[in-house]
This record gives sequence, structure tokens and C-alpha cells, in this order.
Amino acid sequence: MKFYSFTTLLDNDVALSEVQQISASRLLGNATGSTANVSQISLGAGLEFSGSTLRVSGGGDLLQTITMSANATYNKSDLTGNILFLSTDDITTRTFTVGTGFVANDKLTFIINWQNLGLIRLSIGGRNIWDIRGVILEYIFDGTYWRSTQNTTWVQDSGISGTTSLGEVLEVSGQSGVAIGRGKLRANDCIMIGASSGFDMSSNQSIGIGKGTAGNYSIGIGMNDLSIGNDAVGIGGDASSRGIGIGNNVSASVDGLCIGTSAENNGKQFAKSFGNYARGVHTGEIVFKIDNNANYSSIAKQSHLRIVNFGATTTNDTQTEIYLNDSTSADRLVIPAKSSYMIKGRMSAVQSDFSDVKHWEFNCSLLRDGSNNTTLQGTTNITILQESTGATTWDLILSADNTNESLKVEVVGEASQTIYWKGIFEIIDLMLP
Repeated sequence: MKFYSFTTLLDNDVALSEVQQISASRLLGNATGSTANVSQISLGAGLEFSGSTLRVSGGGDLLQTITMSANATYNKSDLTGNILFLSTDDITTRTFTVGTGFVANDKLTFIINWQNLGLIRLSIGGRNIWDIRGVILEYIFDGTYWRSTQNTTWVQDSGISGTTSLGEVLEVSGQSGVAIGRGKLRANDCIMIGASSGFDMSSNQSIGIGKGTAGNYSIGIGMNDLSIGNDAVGIGGDASSRGIGIGNNVSASVDGLCIGTSAENNGKQFAKSFGNYARGVHTGEIVFKIDNNANYSSIAKQSHLRIVNFGATTTNDTQTEIYLNDSTSADRLVIPAKSSYMIKGRMSAVQSDFSDVKHWEFNCSLLRDGSNNTTLQGTTNITILQESTGATTWDLILSADNTNESLKVEVVGEASQTIYWKGIFEIIDLMLP
């Protein structure tokens, strides 16, 4: 110690640098419980130095209250505790972003805004939990990612009107819903039970269980990144536009029904496909897979039983082509390339006042090669089963349409009479790759 020319030291006369050195990571004080000289005090468990700041370490728990007046990012150096009670200073929603400086095994517990004030948006590790209140969440850092501890994570009230969440919900912003597990509930009146990356519920009045996306008024259940569109039901596979799909990797759309692994209706409206790898190709058809072959491009053949319907209304005696499912938009029975169709069917025609009726039965064979040549094979048999005396001129004509690669179905009605036509065709197909 330096000696000065005076005998009394005044305040601030001794600089800190002139006091003796002490051991690393120590405090100066009196820990004896009675009057004593100043001594060195070591840090207890759960405390550490960060520069010149004493703070809680990853091994201890310390409560810190944060009242947010603006959106803010908090790095580790900004925190004095690892149990954070978050609230806002008014009714405005605030965003709390977890920043940098954290190391492996650091843990943060959030108690978010139990009072009826503003909502908190929590952003942690790139995940957003939106507009929450009345929440306890706990995360642990693995050195790269923040992960929920799961066993101690729960949400009693998401803060959104009528919405309740449970588990590691990534985002909640929809009203009157229930969110369980991983996923995003971003629309109203939804139920979301998520796994893996979870369901993204961004459309109203839908239910999602597993993994994928769900549209308005839809139900999705499965784990293969399901895509469920409006008014659709998908269990194990995709569905859209009022389609219903049940089965792994199933794909149902536009009022279709598909049941079976990889069953599909190829966007053909009202088509219904049953059986593993059943494949609809015609509007309004019912198709059953009748072999066990799967991949269309790698096997020797595919075979289905198909049921389709033709319908129309005529008001004259002109030979008129009619189409699938009473369509007026030239929806023909197109045969796929390298396929054969063995067709057996019945056609019924009835006059609108029910004074006359006529029924036919027929069978034919349609073939299309790999070079777009479509022909009828052998003899086409058309038999009149019943006819009224006034229906003798009504007629049914079948031919091959090599331009449109289809079976051409034509009828002849009666002048100045309204006649309804309906035909049911049963097809056994053989399709080559």
C-alpha cells in the first residue's frame, strides 16, 4: 500500500486497483453471520458471472418479471432469471423473441400473462406461438434447437377467445378451437391434434389429426403430409373439393370417394375407386381393383371392374351422341392407351309422360393400341329387350371414335317428344404399362 503525507484517508482516496488481488470468480463480503473483517465469498450453485454481472446459471432457477411495453428480443445476457413471468403494460399485443448467447442445457420457463391484459407472442428458435395468455411453457436448448420439455409443457388458455391448447403448439391464432401437440391452429372453430411437424389448420371449421394441412369444413387424419382441401375427408391420404379418401397415400378429389392404398380418382368428378391401387379414369364411374398389381409403370398388367353411366334428354329424332353422367360437355368413355375394354350394358329410354318405354341390352369389345388406334373388335351385339308400340323408331348406336379414342354412344329419339335416356355399362379392362 502506498503511504501518503496525511494520517487520515478520505473518501474515495483508495482506488480498487490498489486493494489486494483476490481469487477468480469471488465476491467480497462477510458470510460469518456476525461482525467480521471482509473476506472472499465463492459463488453457490446456480450462479455465475457474465462479464461483471452476476446472474443465474443453467443449473439454477430464478424468477424474473418482465413487463413489456414494446416488442423486444432478449439475449441470455439480458436475463437475470430462467423463469420468466411475462406481461404487457397495456392491452396491446407484444412479441417476446428469444435471442442469442444460450448454451446447451440452458432452460427457460415462461409464465405468460395470467391477467386480462394484452396478449404475448412468443418467438423461440424460429417457432411462433401466437397471441397467448394464461400459459406455462418450458423449453431446453440442446446447443442448436430449443425443444419443449413436453412433460411440463401445458397451455390452459391460449388467450384466443374460446381456444384451448395442450403441448408444443407452434402457433395459435384461431378462435373457438382446440390444439393438442405440434402444429398451427390459425383458423376458427378447428380441432388440431398434431404430430411430427403437425397439422397446419389455416381454414375454418376443420379437424386435423397427424400431419398435413386442412381446408374449410374438412377432416384430415394421417401422417404423410396430408393435403386436405375444402369440404373433404382424408384418412391416410390427400382429399380435396368434397372428396373422401381413406387409405395410405390415397388421393380423392371433386366429389370422389377413394378407399385403399394409393387409390385415386384422377380428378374425375363423382368417381369412386375401391381397392389398393384402384384408379378411376372416367367421370362418375365406380371402379374396383380386381388384381394385386400395384405400380402402373413397372408391372405387366392392370385389371379393373368399372361401372359407368350414360344419360341424356332428347326432344327430336336426330341421331345424337350422349355422354357420361348426363354430361353436356362431351365427356366420353375414353379408353387409355394399350388397353382393352370388354363392355356389357343396358340402356333404358322413357318418354316424359310415361306413355312409351324401350330397353336394350348390348355387349362389345373396344381396343386401343399404343399408337392411338381405337377400334371395336368382333361383333357388337345390341338386343331389344322390351319396347312400347310408340317406341319402335327409337334407336341405340355404338361405334368406335378413333379421333377421341373412345366408345361413341348415340341415340335416336322422336320428333316433338321429350325422352329420357339412361345407360349402365359394366367394363372389365386390361391395361398394359
